[in-house]
Amino acid sequence: YKGMQMFLLTEDQVLYSADGRKTGLPYRMDQDRVVINDEGHSYAGVRSILQLYGHMESGAVYIAQVADQSELSALSKDTVMMIVAIYGISVLIAIVFSYIVIYQLMRPLRKLREDIAGQNPQGVHFEQCGLSEIDDIHLALNNMARRLEQSHSRYSLAMQAAGEMVGSFEYEGPGSRVKLSGSLKRLLDIPEEYTNGTNVVSYEDWIRLLAGMNKIDELEDGFWFEDSRNNLRAVSIRQQKEEHGVFGMVVDKTDAYMEIIRLRDLSQHDQLTGLYNAAYLRVKGQQLLDENPLRVNGLIFCDLDNLKYINDTYGHSTGDRYLQTMADLLRTMARGESAIPVRLSGDEFALFFYGYSSREEVEQKIRDGYEKRHAMTLPDGKEVQVNASIGLAFAQRESESMEELLKRADRAMYRIKRGEKNGIAVYGKSDEIE
Repeated sequence: YKGMQMFLLTEDQVLYSADGRKTGLPYRMDQDRVVINDEGHSYAGVRSILQLYGHMESGAVYIAQVADQSELSALSKDTVMMIVAIYGISVLIAIVFSYIVIYQLMRPLRKLREDIAGQNPQGVHFEQCGLSEIDDIHLALNNMARRLEQSHSRYSLAMQAAGEMVGSFEYEGPGSRVKLSGSLKRLLDIPEEYTNGTNVVSYEDWIRLLAGMNKIDELEDGFWFEDSRNNLRAVSIRQQKEEHGVFGMVVDKTDAYMEIIRLRDLSQHDQLTGLYNAAYLRVKGQQLLDENPLRVNGLIFCDLDNLKYINDTYGHSTGDRYLQTMADLLRTMARGESAIPVRLSGDEFALFFYGYSSREEVEQKIRDGYEKRHAMTLPDGKEVQVNASIGLAFAQRESESMEELLKRADRAMYRIKRGEKNGIAVYGKSDEIE
C-alpha cells in the first residue's frame, strides 16, 4: 500500500530510497527493527543484507522494507471500525433471529398454557400449534389430564359409596393447619369448637385428638375412642409423607373392633358363669403381682360343696344354676374392689385381691362377703345355701408367681375340704408339704 517504502542502507544511514529523495538520512536499530525519522514521518520495518559480488568501498549494503507509522495507524483504526461494524451487524441479526425463533416457540406455549389454565372437567382441549414437538407435549398433557380426571372420578365414587365410613385429611407439616373431609369430622366426632364451622383444624388440636385415642393391638393402625354420646368407636388411621406434606385416610372399624372384643371376651371368660377363666388369671394376675410387689396381694381358692349331690339329685341344669349362684357371690365380693373373680374349672373358683395395705383388710373383706351369700331354690321347693371350701393364701412381697399362689391357696382349701367343709382357711406352716 502507499505507506510502504524500500531503502538501501549502509551501516549507519540511508544510501538510496526508491523515490531518490531520502538519502543520507540516519537510522537506528531497535532490536531487529529499522526505525527512520524523516520530516515528521516515522518509518519502521526490517532490513536484510544485500549480497553483492565484488568490492564496495562503503562496506556492507542492506535493503530495508519499512512502513509509514501514520499510514499504518490509520489503517489499523479503519480495520478496527470495520470489525466493530461487522460485529454490531452480526449481533443485531442474531437478536432479530432469536426474537423470531422465541416468538414462534412461545406463541404455541402461551396457547398451551391458556388451554391448561382454562381446562374443564373433560380435560385440556387439543388444538394444532404448528410445531410437532409442542403438539406432542400438548397431546401428552391432554391425555394425562383425562387420566387424572378419571382417577378423581373413581376416588369420588369410592368415597360416596363408603359414605360415613371413610374420611381423609392433609397438612403441609407441623404447625400448619389440617384440612379435613366432611365425613372425617363426623367419623371422629370432632367437636365444633375445634373447626368453627369449617373443615380445618389447627395442627395442635389435631395432635390432641389423636392423643386421646387408644391403640388396638389386634387391628393394624387401629385406635378406639368414646364419642360425645359415650359410644365406643374404632378407626384405622393411615398416612403417608408426600413432597408437599402429609396425606392420610381414616376408615371406620367399629364393627371389626366389636368382633375383636367379642372374641377377646370368649378367650378370657368362662361361658357358663361369665367370670374370667384360668388362662386370663395366669396372665393378668401375674402382671398385677409384678406391678404390686410391695403391696398385699391375696387369693382364695374355692371348691364348691355339694355340687355332685345336686347334679345327681336334680340334674345338671340345676347344677349349672348352683355354679352360677357361686359365680354371682364372687362377682358381688369383687364389686368395687381391686379383685378378679375367676372360674378355674368344674366346681373350682378363685378370687384374686391385689394392691391392698394389710392382710387383715383382705381377710375381713373375704369373710364379710362370704357371710352374705344367697340361698338358691331347688326344683322341689327347698332352699339351699351355696357353700364352698375356701383356702386363702397371700403372695410373698419379694417375688411371687401366680402358679405358686394358686398351689398354696389350694393346699389351704384342702384343710377345710377334709374337715367339715363350708369354711375359710388361711395358708400357714401346717399346710406346707414336707
